[in-house]
Amino acid sequence: MKEQATRKTKKLQFRLTWIVLAVVSVAFLLVFIIIIYNTYNNYRRQEINNQRYQLDKTVVQISSYQDTINNIAKQVIYDDVVQKGLTATVNSSGDYLYQKRNAQATLGNYIHIIESVQEIMIYTADGRTFSSRNIKDPFQPENNRWYEEFLASGKKTGFTGIHQSEPNQDGYTVDVISYVVSYYSVENTGQELGELMVSIEFDTIRQMAKQEDSLLKGYGLFDSEKNILIKEGDFSLSYEEIAAKNNNGIIHADNGDVFIVSAAMQDGWMLVTEISGYELMKKSVSVCLYLFLVFILVVLILLVTLRRLIRSIVYPINQLGEAAEEVGKGNFAVSVNIQTNDELEVLADVFNKMVVDIQVFMNQSVEHEKIRQRMQIENLMLQINPHFIYNTINSIVYMAKMSGNRQIADFANAFISLLQSTLDVRDSIYNTVAGELTTVENYLCLQKYRYDDKFTYEIDCDEELKECEILNVMLQPAVENAIFHGIAPKEENGRLKISIRREGDSLHVMVADDGIGMTVETLNELTKPDHNPNGGVRKIGVANVRDRIREIFGQPYGLTIESELGIGTRVIMIVPYMKQKNALKGTGENYE
Repeated sequence: MKEQATRKTKKLQFRLTWIVLAVVSVAFLLVFIIIIYNTYNNYRRQEINNQRYQLDKTVVQISSYQDTINNIAKQVIYDDVVQKGLTATVNSSGDYLYQKRNAQATLGNYIHIIESVQEIMIYTADGRTFSSRNIKDPFQPENNRWYEEFLASGKKTGFTGIHQSEPNQDGYTVDVISYVVSYYSVENTGQELGELMVSIEFDTIRQMAKQEDSLLKGYGLFDSEKNILIKEGDFSLSYEEIAAKNNNGIIHADNGDVFIVSAAMQDGWMLVTEISGYELMKKSVSVCLYLFLVFILVVLILLVTLRRLIRSIVYPINQLGEAAEEVGKGNFAVSVNIQTNDELEVLADVFNKMVVDIQVFMNQSVEHEKIRQRMQIENLMLQINPHFIYNTINSIVYMAKMSGNRQIADFANAFISLLQSTLDVRDSIYNTVAGELTTVENYLCLQKYRYDDKFTYEIDCDEELKECEILNVMLQPAVENAIFHGIAPKEENGRLKISIRREGDSLHVMVADDGIGMTVETLNELTKPDHNPNGGVRKIGVANVRDRIREIFGQPYGLTIESELGIGTRVIMIVPYMKQKNALKGTGENYE
């Protein structure tokens, strides 16, 4: 049985563990989904912002470089030596060569400001060429395609497309991009002397624009004419689509890719990077996967903690279950000792008290049954078939009438009525007040013959109370006790009064005499259950009446005796006020 209870407890523990775990896991899962969703979006947004930050840094660097080239061009324009070489009057070829040599030397000094400047050249309106390098004169840029494309754009100032530099003495050329600006006279404002071209190594810009990140699908640098200056990877959108969909520098493509577009740099340059949506998702999911593993770890820790916690709760319940099974088998000596400082401890205390109360109640029930059986036996002892006694007394009545002795006949008839009322076998333990008074009057009639009218009696009872029900043979023992112990030993005549009155839901029945009274010792002896003195008190006396009232009606009903030596005795019996006739046959229930 104990093993069965343990198995049941394990089932309860298992069920509670999984119910609580399921509820907590669902709550955790909802929170986890929200966290994952926010983490995924936040991480994605953070990565996009990081790429945008890197792009902005690159744009600032390239813009700064463009500003530097622009400043070099301005310095060259306002340089006195260069201005003098371009505007001086040429009187001879020697003067021209001298001025040209000085101007070109000065231009050569400017190319050392930045290493990436490959050449600075001025192409005058009259076809002369001044260069930081020694090239053959005259140089004709209009014969070069890159210069034609620049002129075709309608710009006067700006960067050209990528082209080859003029070959050096070894014939070596590099990819350059030229910054072209009109060259004006400082002295004669508005006089255009020619065009200044600053050629820079394009590899420098390529290094500046380089973007390295595993998330990038590609990047590109566009000029104002939509030409691609730099391109790494393949864009999924064309330049026109990028320009049309650009919204605050961010474009979310249909394929999940994200384009980051820089603000326009000088001369309309634009740097664009394309972030791979797949790579961005992979990286975001990896972060979420890490969170998922943390979630699983938390759930496992929670499972172990809940199992221990629920086990500590179920164990006292197991104790209570085992104790309840023992009580069910009739073992009331069990008790549980649970000290958890919570409701389980209260439940254990109540259970222990309940077991004790049940045991006390069962003992009381057994004792009650013993008393009831004893009363039934006593009642049966008094319910001896009285036919023989009736026949004998009837014979005495017949003989008294034949001899003409009326007193003996009346005495015998009263005695027969008394026997019929007291010894008759009844189905009910109750009798009406009227019936009890009739029995008492028959008894008093006999006693008046015996004591030669030594006492008088008075019965005070309203007619409406005579239909109420009281216990059978309830008045006679008190009346008998009053005559034998009170009035009979008295020298003078005595007086007996029976009073019945209603007080609320109770009926108060009092038998009072003005006899000699009783001492406390006599009173205690009289109320003992087995009292049977030689004075003639029968087995069913006031103690029997008291016990029957207590057994049948319980508290607050009962019997009390008040006695004082030389004054008299009062027996007060309190029973319920019962209006329904013949109620409570054999029981003490359903009374009012």
